[in-house]
Amino acid sequence: TGEDEPQVVHVQQQYQPPPQPKTPRHTMKELYEAVQYAPRVVPRLYLQICAGSAFLRSGEAGSKEILNELIEAVKCVQCPIRGLFLRHYLLQATRDKLPDAPAAAPPEPDEEHEGGEG
Repeated sequence: TGEDEPQVVHVQQQYQPPPQPKTPRHTMKELYEAVQYAPRVVPRLYLQICAGSAFLRSGEAGSKEILNELIEAVKCVQCPIRGLFLRHYLLQATRDKLPDAPAAAPPEPDEEHEGGEG
C-alpha cells in the first residue's frame, strides 16, 4: 500500500529528537542581559525572572545580587493584580534559591528588660 508509506516516514521524522548543541551559543549572563531589552515591561519582567532563575542555577553569578535586582524590578509594577501574579512567579521561580533562615536577624529583646525598672 503506497499510501501508508508517506505517513510512516512522516511519523518517524516527527518524533526524532532535535540535535543537542555541544556548547551553548550564549552564556547565562548574556541571556539575562538580553531579555532586559524586551520592549514591554511586564513580559520583560517575566523573562527576566526566568533568565535570572536559570542564571542563579548555573552558578555563574552571586545569588544575592541577582535576587535583589529581580526584587527591585518587580516592585516597579503599578497594577496590583499584575504585581501580585509577578511576585508569585518570582517566589515560585526562586524558591530553591532563597535562604531558609534570616542571615542576621536582630536579637529579640527579653521581656524582663522591657518593663520599667523597679
